[in-house]
Amino acid sequence: MSKKSRADLKLCSCSSLQANRHASGLPELPYRSHISTPSISQAQTSRRDATAAASTGDIHTAMEPMPEIHEADSEDPEIDIENTIRRIASRLRSQDHSSMAQASESESESDEGELEDEDEGETMGNDATGESEYEAISVWDELSELIWNDVRPQASDLTETDMSYIRAFAFKVDEHLSERAFAKLPYVFPDSELGSLKSIRTRIAQLSGLEPTPHDCCVNTCCCFTGKNADCSTCPYCHEPRFDAQGKPRNRFIYIPVIPRLQSCYSNPTLAKLMRHRAEDHIHTPDKVTDVMDSNVYRNLLGKHIIVDGKPLPYTYFSDPRHMAMGLSSDGFCPFRRRKKTAWPLILFDYNLPPDIRFHLEHILLVGIIPGPKKPKDADLFLWPLVQEFLRLAVGVHTWDAYSDSFFQLCAFIILVFGDIPAISLLMRMKGHNGISPCCLCSIQGIPSQEARKTTYYVPLDRSRHPDAGTSSPRVYNASNLPMRTHAQFLSQAQEVESARTITEENHLAQIYGIKGVPVLSYLSSLSFPDSFPYDFMHLIWENVVKNLISLWTGQFKGLDEGREEYVLAPSVWKAIGEACNNSGQSIPSAYGPRPFDVDEPPVERLSKSPF
Repeated sequence: MSKKSRADLKLCSCSSLQANRHASGLPELPYRSHISTPSISQAQTSRRDATAAASTGDIHTAMEPMPEIHEADSEDPEIDIENTIRRIASRLRSQDHSSMAQASESESESDEGELEDEDEGETMGNDATGESEYEAISVWDELSELIWNDVRPQASDLTETDMSYIRAFAFKVDEHLSERAFAKLPYVFPDSELGSLKSIRTRIAQLSGLEPTPHDCCVNTCCCFTGKNADCSTCPYCHEPRFDAQGKPRNRFIYIPVIPRLQSCYSNPTLAKLMRHRAEDHIHTPDKVTDVMDSNVYRNLLGKHIIVDGKPLPYTYFSDPRHMAMGLSSDGFCPFRRRKKTAWPLILFDYNLPPDIRFHLEHILLVGIIPGPKKPKDADLFLWPLVQEFLRLAVGVHTWDAYSDSFFQLCAFIILVFGDIPAISLLMRMKGHNGISPCCLCSIQGIPSQEARKTTYYVPLDRSRHPDAGTSSPRVYNASNLPMRTHAQFLSQAQEVESARTITEENHLAQIYGIKGVPVLSYLSSLSFPDSFPYDFMHLIWENVVKNLISLWTGQFKGLDEGREEYVLAPSVWKAIGEACNNSGQSIPSAYGPRPFDVDEPPVERLSKSPF
């Protein structure tokens, strides 16, 4: 699927919500004029809310103040999310060794800095008074004349032209119509009010409020030119120029905003009701895990105050049933056969939905695809736009809930990040599974293999007889008492790596700790390192451990012999196992998965017998 097709799919889903409300006689969604950024002034916030209330003819709803927020034990902090983002962006810039000398001086400077991302929004709340957004919501009495005289006439329904655009655009997306075929529709239906595809896309983007944001990135996908690299003209890793001879970006990462789509979900009454499953339908039973809400990661957040840039907010995690728990996932894949180019999708899952539908395609949010052709060397810069949005979502974004017919502060938190081991290592800024300290969860040390052609580290529990055991401590690990990593230890070691005075010292510390620096995801206080980054069972067991065990049992594991033990199975035994696997398909229900095959049969012969 092309970049334009992916963007079309997201725009169409948001616009379809508008069309459904129009067909049902409901007013248009009140978020159209501000959806691209949650950082708006008091007057704009009040105008938007009053528009929705006036369009329903309910002036009292518009005048009704927001529910009071429970006070914390300490005084309310004043959270300016834009300055918070500036501070974090400044810290990200200070990670660059070229500016390490100035990093200590910049800590004492004012927080007034330039935002490192292109899409800088307005400051939250009232700039003149310094009020934060949740303090500046209840200002309806001062705007009653504005409601009647100015806002209500703007709450118009969709026009017939808009409806024809939405229907045509939905047809293109649903039927996977090419741009060339879509351009012929006006000739097939000359009486229709169809414009060009470009004009339709523009109008759909206006109606949905969802406009993908392009960010320049390295032609080899080493990094994205955001954050500390926003002003770079060449890639700091491969030194390829950012622009071509005509001054145009050579490669781009398309980011699809999250906030507009979350708001559009709550504008659908049916979906808004389903998204209360986490708070209202799930029942937690101690010592029993049936869903994400039973995990320690989620349970440990309950009752804790939300923290943004070190400042606690006056409300706690998931204190509102509409607070959203989300998961982030990424994995590299080859989009084309017989090619080595890879792409890395970034996707979000909504844990508020019931588990039987939350992983359906229509409920998965694609944030963007790191385009490739190579694995990124700095994934943090691709994640920076996402972190910006979730910092805003931690504070809260004013949103309409169609199910309860009221406004509320939408908060969303990433609580889990998952993928295969290389993907998790990339997102956690770790050395990876072939490092001296390879594990994301514990601090076990690897020892080098003496037989492999290149240095490969592995982690036996008992390495007392290994030639390099004298340099490894301890010599024997207890599998039930491994040295587990903690959140505080992880971030302390990451900070120590970044604070190294020389590149040599930095590389040495990174090798010992297995950590290359402070990950940008650590600025989201809902994530705990490494607990929020569990191993993926499918990748770890089925895609790796089982395959490696079969290679070991057949004597084909990286050229190694069976050592002091007898691990290799006799050919006759392995043949019997293959026949048993093949015959077991007659008694295993197809709902469990595909039919087992003869594991002793060569893959080429197995594929030649396949009916597909």
